[in-house]
Amino acid sequence: YNGVLRIAHDHFGLYLSVMVLFRVGPPPLFIPWNAIGPATRVKELWTERVRFSVGHPVITTVELPFAAVKGTPLDPDVRIDWG
Repeated sequence: YNGVLRIAHDHFGLYLSVMVLFRVGPPPLFIPWNAIGPATRVKELWTERVRFSVGHPVITTVELPFAAVKGTPLDPDVRIDWG
């Protein structure tokens, strides 16, 4: 998606959407935190990504650029207590 994918999060979950100019398919996607499996960091050549499963049982696996999720609950190095 090269800069077209918007990623946001809050204490409810993860939001993924494509910028309006490029949105020709499904609406924005919301994934609640309790539907997201453990995240793992994947390093391939010069890129770093985070991979996680969605759903219980697993429906799909998602990979996002590490830079986009750094410091969020999807960062394998961070534990956030939403209290």
